[in-house]
Amino acid sequence: MNENCYLLLELDFDPPIEDQSIINERIEEKTKFWSSNYNDFKRGTEYRHYHQMLPKIKEIMNDPSKRKKEAASARNIAYALLDEDLKILGMNGEISEDVVVNIADKKKMSINIVKKRASALGIKIIPKVDFQITYDKYYKNKPQNADEFESVVVYLKPFNKDNLYDFLNPGTMQNVDKLPCDKLKQLAQEKKKNEFYKNDTASSSGKKVCEACELAFKDESRKTIYDDYLAWCKRRSILDHAKEISKVADGNLSYEQGNFYIGQLTELFKDRKLAENIFIAFCKVEKIAYNPELYNPDSQKRRRSEKETNKEKAREEAEKKKAREEQERLHKQKEEAENKEREKQERSRKQKEEAKNKEREEQERSRKQKEEAEQAENKEREEQERLRGQKDKPGNIEGHDVLKKLAIGAIICLLTLGGIALMSGNNESQSEVSAPYQTVGERGYSTNSNINGSEQPVHPVADFWSDITSGEAPLKVQFFDESTDSPTSWNWDFGDGVTSTKQNPIHTYTTDGTYTVKETITNEIGGDTETKESYITVTAPAEALTAVAPVPDFSASVTSGEAPLTVSFTDESSGSPTEWQWNFGDSYDIFTEHNPTHTYTKAGTYTVTETVTNEIGGDTETKESYITVTAPAEALTAVVPVPDFSASVTSGEAPLTVSFTDESSGSPTEWQWNFGDSYDIFTEHNPTHTYTKAGTYTVTETVTNEAGQDMETKTDYITVTAPAETPTVVVPVPDFSASVTSGEAPLTVSFTDESSGSPTEWQWNFGDSYDIFTEHNPTHTYTKAGTYTVTETVTNEAGQDMETKTDYITVTAPESDDTTSDNKETDSGTDTTSGDTSLPTESEVLTFVNNYQGVSDFIETVSGDSESSNPTWKWDIWQDQYGDRLISFYYYQNNPKGYDSTYFDSEGNIISTKDLELTLLNSYKGA
Repeated sequence: MNENCYLLLELDFDPPIEDQSIINERIEEKTKFWSSNYNDFKRGTEYRHYHQMLPKIKEIMNDPSKRKKEAASARNIAYALLDEDLKILGMNGEISEDVVVNIADKKKMSINIVKKRASALGIKIIPKVDFQITYDKYYKNKPQNADEFESVVVYLKPFNKDNLYDFLNPGTMQNVDKLPCDKLKQLAQEKKKNEFYKNDTASSSGKKVCEACELAFKDESRKTIYDDYLAWCKRRSILDHAKEISKVADGNLSYEQGNFYIGQLTELFKDRKLAENIFIAFCKVEKIAYNPELYNPDSQKRRRSEKETNKEKAREEAEKKKAREEQERLHKQKEEAENKEREKQERSRKQKEEAKNKEREEQERSRKQKEEAEQAENKEREEQERLRGQKDKPGNIEGHDVLKKLAIGAIICLLTLGGIALMSGNNESQSEVSAPYQTVGERGYSTNSNINGSEQPVHPVADFWSDITSGEAPLKVQFFDESTDSPTSWNWDFGDGVTSTKQNPIHTYTTDGTYTVKETITNEIGGDTETKESYITVTAPAEALTAVAPVPDFSASVTSGEAPLTVSFTDESSGSPTEWQWNFGDSYDIFTEHNPTHTYTKAGTYTVTETVTNEIGGDTETKESYITVTAPAEALTAVVPVPDFSASVTSGEAPLTVSFTDESSGSPTEWQWNFGDSYDIFTEHNPTHTYTKAGTYTVTETVTNEAGQDMETKTDYITVTAPAETPTVVVPVPDFSASVTSGEAPLTVSFTDESSGSPTEWQWNFGDSYDIFTEHNPTHTYTKAGTYTVTETVTNEAGQDMETKTDYITVTAPESDDTTSDNKETDSGTDTTSGDTSLPTESEVLTFVNNYQGVSDFIETVSGDSESSNPTWKWDIWQDQYGDRLISFYYYQNNPKGYDSTYFDSEGNIISTKDLELTLLNSYKGA
C-alpha cells in the first residue's frame, strides 16, 4: 500500500507543488473521496486507511522541510517503476514520442517528466512526423520573398539554363555558387556589356537575365533568398517526377523507386532521415501508395522469418492464454460456490440471530411476570403480618378465616406461575417456582436481589465475515467480527499458523492453499467459537506472459460479386493486437474498426491491407487482388473523358481576372487546373483566376472519371500586359482666402484652402501664436488687436510648399479699448502703435536674452546697461522650410561690430541659417 503523500494526493513532485492553498484544496478533495468510498468492494479498506492517515498527511504537507523529503521519496518511488518501463520500451536506445505520451497518460504523469527520465537514461526520443506540416514546408510553400524570381525561369529558357549560376559560368569556373555577391554582380555586368548590348535576337532576354542576376546577387540576404528558391525548385522537381511515375503505376511506388527519389533528396539535404520523412509525408498527402519493403527481397525474407517467429510466439501465447482462461473459469466457479456458501452462512446467521432475539424477548416477558408475582407475594406477606397482628387480639375469629383464605389464594397463584414457567422452558424460572416449600421470608430475599439489580449478561455468540475469500498469493484479507452479546476479547486463528487478538484484523496469506479460519470470543459470562472450514482459498500467481508483436491475418465474408458489393471483414490476428488499421484498396482512407464492413461501389480488383499493433509493435498483412467487383449487368461502359475548356477573356492589363469554363466530354468527375503563373493546382469545375503580373501564361486542365484521365494544355493562352503608367504626382501649389480680413476684436475668420496639385496635408499658422493647425478649411478667432501674417503649408507624396500672406488680417480694438490705449499714450508719452500689442513685452524679451549665455555687450545693450548711445533692437520670428520656428535679434551700438544679427532656435541655442529658407512671421521693435 503506497503511503507517500505526494502520490496519494496525486500532486506534481518534480518540481514539487509548493503552493499551500493548492495542497490544502487537494487534501480536502481527497478527504471527501476517501470518506465517500468506505464501502468500495475492492479498495474500501485501503480508502479507510488513507482517511485515518489524514492527520499525518496534513502534518507532513504543512511543513516545508518534511514536504521536501516527501517529494524526494515520491520521485524515488515513481521513477523506479517509470525507469523500468522506459528501459524495456527503449532497449534499442530510441523511443517514439507516441509511446512517451502513452506512458504519461497511463501513469498519470506529465509528458515532460517522462521525457526528462528518458533523457536521463540516454534514450533518444523520436519526434512525431506531422505529414501535412512537412509537406507544406518542403514542397507546397514557396520560400518567403521568392516571387520575383518566378520570371527568371522564363528568361533562362532561350539559353537552356536552369539557374543564374549556370548562366554566368563561362564554362571553366568551378563552384560559381560559392563566389561572393560582388564577384557575381561583376560577372553579370560583364556579360551584359560584352554579349547583350549588340542588336541581336537574344539581347533583350540576355539583358533581363543580367538584371535578374544583379537583383539576386545584390547582397547576401538576396542571395540567400535565391538559393532557397533554387533548393525549393529542385525538391519540387524531384517530387513532381515521383508523382508522375506513380500515376503510371496506378498511384503506387516500389521500394527501388522510392529509394531512388530519397537518394536524390539526401544529396540536397545531406540527411537521409530528413529525406525519408519528406518523401513519406509527400506520398501520404498526395495519396501515393509507397511501401518501402514491397519489392525488397531481403526485407521480404526478413519479414517472413519474423512472421514465423511471431506466429510461434503467438501459438505459445494462445496456449498460455487458454490455460489462463481455464484457470480463471475454475476460479470463477469456485468463487460462485463460495458466494453461495457465504449467502447460506449469512442466512443461517440471520436465522440464528432471530432465534436469539426471540429468546431474549421471551426471557424479558418471563422476567416481568416474575416481578409481578413477587410483588403479589410481598403484598400477601404484608397482609399476613397485618392479620397476624389482629389474630393476637382476643375474639378475632374472623381475621383467622381471612388469613386462611389468603394463604390458599397465594398457593394457587404460585402453582399457576409454576405452570407458566414450565411451559416457557425457562430453567431459571422453573427452579424458582419448583420450590413451593420455601418459606415466605426466603422467597422474599431471593426476589429482592433480582428486582434491585440490573439485567444479567448472557453468553456471546461468535460470527465473522471477510471482504474476500479467494485470490492469488499474496492475498490480503480484511476480517470483520459479527459476534453478538457484547464480547470483550477476540482470538483469531487464520489457519496458516498466524493468530491475532484484534477485533477486525487484516491478514495476508503468502502461500497458496485452502485455509480454515476460527474466531473465539469471550465476555464475563463465557465464550463461543465460530469455525469456517476451507474458508480462504489462495492460488499461486499466474506466470507473467511475455508480450509479442501481433501477427496479422483476416478473412472476408465474400471476395467477389457485382457492384455495389458489401464485404464484412473479420480480424483473425494472433498476439493480442490492441489497434487495427484497414485499407480496402478503393481509396487512401484508413479505417480503425476491429471487424469492419465495407461497400465497394465500382467494378475492379482490390488489394486489402490490415495493420495490427500492440504495445510491443505492429505488423501488416496484404492480400493482393483479394476482392473482385464486377459491374452490374445493365451498367454502361465508361470511357476516358476528353478535356476542353474556354476562357471569358484571354488578354488584358494586370490585374486580369479570367473565368474558365470546362467544356470536356465523357462525364469527368474530377478537375485539376494549372493557370501557368505558379505550381498550384486548383480543383474547381469552372474556376476564376486573377493574374497579377504581366506575362504570357499556359493553361492546363486535367479531367478524370472512373475510366481514366486526360489533359488539355493551351500554350500561351493568356496574355497579361502591364497597366498603363499612372500620372506623375507634382508638388502642390498653396493658396488660400479668408471670409474677412479686418474687424474689431474678437474677430472670427474662416479660411478656405484653394491650393492646386491635390495636397493631402495642411498646416496653418494664424500669426497670433506659434501653434500649428492641421484642418483643411479652419476657422480661427483673433482676440487681440493687431496685424497678423497668415501662413499655409500644403503637402502630398511629391513634396510640400508654403504660402505666406504678410499682414493679411487686421484686428482693431473695441472703442473702450481704444480710449484706454489713448490714455496710456498720453500718460507715458510713448508712441506705441496698436500693431505692436500682440508681440511679447519688453520684459519677456529681456528674460529670453538674459537666459542667453552669449555675447555680453549684446546683453548689456538690450538690458539698457551699455554706455553706447541710442541702442536699438528688433525681434523677428521666422519659419524655415521644415516648419521649425527661429528667433533673430538685430541691434545697433557704438562699437566695431556695427549692425549685427543673431539667430536662436526655440530652446535659445544659436543656430546657423546658411542652408535654411526663412519666411518672416512676425516682428517686434523697441529702443
